[in-house]
Amino acid sequence: MQPSRLILLACLIASPTFARLGDTLDQAIDRYGVPKTQKPQPWLTPLLEGAKEQVFEYQGWKIRCAMLLATDGVSYVVREEYTKILKPGGSLQITDYERAAILEGEGGSASWSAKRVGELSVNPVKLMQNQLSHAFAGQTWIRTDGAMAVLGLGGTPFRLDLPQAFQHEQAVKAAKEQKANAAVPKF
Repeated sequence: MQPSRLILLACLIASPTFARLGDTLDQAIDRYGVPKTQKPQPWLTPLLEGAKEQVFEYQGWKIRCAMLLATDGVSYVVREEYTKILKPGGSLQITDYERAAILEGEGGSASWSAKRVGELSVNPVKLMQNQLSHAFAGQTWIRTDGAMAVLGLGGTPFRLDLPQAFQHEQAVKAAKEQKANAAVPKF
């Protein structure tokens, strides 16, 4: 490994660079400053529908955080997306050592393990769909507490989720389906 990469890796691991899943807004601000105020971008889909989104820029990284209000009245980060900010001569692709540093920082007391295959099913069509969707999603890691990290194809973006983000998505989807079903006229 090149010496410059070793120095960068040491800096990434030694400093609390990134927000953490489960952080409050105050904890995220303590890590890397006040969130950037941005005008909504029409082409940028929300990180998590219905969540409050904060965007931070820190040492060449853009970190989008989706926060949901918990039963204790505090909002917590349940989904994050890491991307590099493009610099002249730089690359947007997240390298293996950068990914490793993010996973280590996000690990806390839990550990990450690579997920090699999609969900298995006895239905051969469903099995094939699961494997293909897993292959096109990118590299995936699972934390022992159920959190998931996915590095997109091409090495960017790097998204991390708590199980609460998936539960919220399911609840939003169910509410939309219920609303759509209620709108169907009685024939």
